[in-house]
Amino acid sequence: MRDGEAVRREQWIRDPVARGGHLLTGGGRERAAREPAIVVAVQSNMRVSFDARFRPAVDLKRFDSVHEAIASTNDTNYGLSAAVITEDLDNAARFAKEVDAGNTQTNSQTH
Repeated sequence: MRDGEAVRREQWIRDPVARGGHLLTGGGRERAAREPAIVVAVQSNMRVSFDARFRPAVDLKRFDSVHEAIASTNDTNYGLSAAVITEDLDNAARFAKEVDAGNTQTNSQTH
């Protein structure tokens, strides 16, 4: 990756942090190499939440209901993959059925 592209991708991490998100880990850059990042407290209006990243970053959100989780997950430009972490298997099944994503994981990470 070129340095300019690395800088552009770095903005994808800085933006949610500047707007109230929290960088849990990672996000560093050495020249063109990016360190994987985990950002929490991401809102649905933050680009990292709704646009395809194609970079080593993940955003984590907590929801009060499966309805909120499904609506937020479907509010994206691409929907390549989605994951749900839950103890309620009925909610997990509903999430998997109603989310519009190419790949859905339950209690596991997406690839």
